[in-house]
Amino acid sequence: MQAQNDETKAINERLVPTRDEAVQLYEERGGQLTFWPKFGIDPLSDSEIMASRYLSEFNANFPNLNNLFYEVVNNDLTNFRNAICFFRDLKYQYSSLSVIPLLPVGKTQLMEHDTTRRINNSTMPYSSS
Repeated sequence: MQAQNDETKAINERLVPTRDEAVQLYEERGGQLTFWPKFGIDPLSDSEIMASRYLSEFNANFPNLNNLFYEVVNNDLTNFRNAICFFRDLKYQYSSLSVIPLLPVGKTQLMEHDTTRRINNSTMPYSSS
């Protein structure tokens, strides 16, 4: 269905300004941008293995982000919200695990506020299907 509604056209990349050029053009025309400082630290940035497991787990539950996009532009935010919550909960789960020895994938469980959500191969309220 998305392909049927696709009205996009290819644009020559040379016509699109770089980020810095776009900022300069915007500000030259009176626009003002707020530059937020970086905040927080990604708890998985030091563990390539944990980050890989975390992203694999997310992608297994939400394999097609095009579907999420299509639903959002059609005003259905349910799966988008579920994906964000699942992303957040996985990040919390995997960052908690990164301070203890690695456990085999599929043997961990979210323990904090909702023990019904399990990592890997179980039913979750977050499913995109």
